[in-house]
Amino acid sequence: MLMDATRPLHGKILATISNHFELSGILDVLAGELLARFELDGFLCNLVDENRTRLICQAIQLPEKFREMQKTYHKSLTFPLNTPDSTIDCLRENRVIQIDTDSFELIPEATRDRIERWEIVSSAYIPVVSAQEVIGVVTVFSQKHRIDPADVHEIQVEIETLAGLIQSALSVEYLRLKEKRINEMHMRNQRFMKKLVAVNSITSMRQIYPRIIQEVLDWLDFDFVLISILTDNCIEPQIAMTSNQNRQSQVDQWFDYIAAQRYPLEISGSAVSAAFLKDTHIYVKDATKITSLPMSVRDKNTIEMLGYPKTICHIPIKKVDD
Repeated sequence: MLMDATRPLHGKILATISNHFELSGILDVLAGELLARFELDGFLCNLVDENRTRLICQAIQLPEKFREMQKTYHKSLTFPLNTPDSTIDCLRENRVIQIDTDSFELIPEATRDRIERWEIVSSAYIPVVSAQEVIGVVTVFSQKHRIDPADVHEIQVEIETLAGLIQSALSVEYLRLKEKRINEMHMRNQRFMKKLVAVNSITSMRQIYPRIIQEVLDWLDFDFVLISILTDNCIEPQIAMTSNQNRQSQVDQWFDYIAAQRYPLEISGSAVSAAFLKDTHIYVKDATKITSLPMSVRDKNTIEMLGYPKTICHIPIKKVDD
């Protein structure tokens, strides 16, 4: 049966997902309907984590040119609630924020950087409110034209109608994640006890770094590992190693370059800087497919110097307070 084009959007979505209660399925259908109906180019849905400390990207659809970045941002792009970003402003203030070229200079740097890199002309940040509580933000954008405020209002109404369904599906997802974490913690504790005896006698950080890197190389099958530490208001490399000794000179050259440049404490400075400042990992599944996209000079040179690696992952090191 064909659905009437004038039928409320949430009616179409509810009909589509009546037998599918996964959060990803709900958001994918919502994204597809919004992009098609309002001739938009991009969609993101960032929802609060279970502790309400940050927003997590639960769904993303980007234009074809940036499609490979979806795998990098999905579940990995996060916004701590103290981040200067229009997404967080929308969440905290529970209001729609529309950004066009005439308001470009008034927005936070991180938002402006994202708009420039994704070639966005007009965007709207819309709060997702369930039971009078803001649980996330939907962002839509156009690369071609200004989004009509009337369209933004209609999108907001549809999101309000579906917010309860999104909240329920999100709660189910958190329960599954909690069960998964319990199982992973049990296995991790077993591995930790095996490593504890070997590491317990090491007192020098210079001895610990190679041990950590070797564990990563052995366990996760990476080719290169670099450890960098915050020093003097920048992120400074400490040691780099490779699993292939034939490429050690290549790694040494890369290390010398990073040691000379260092990573600045600016989100736009490098992916390493962004991971550190946002306290989240950044995972690029296939770096060879994003080399033509806008990125910092440090990141572009790193990819070139390492021979265009396939996968790159930046993970912040957290100190556990006593």
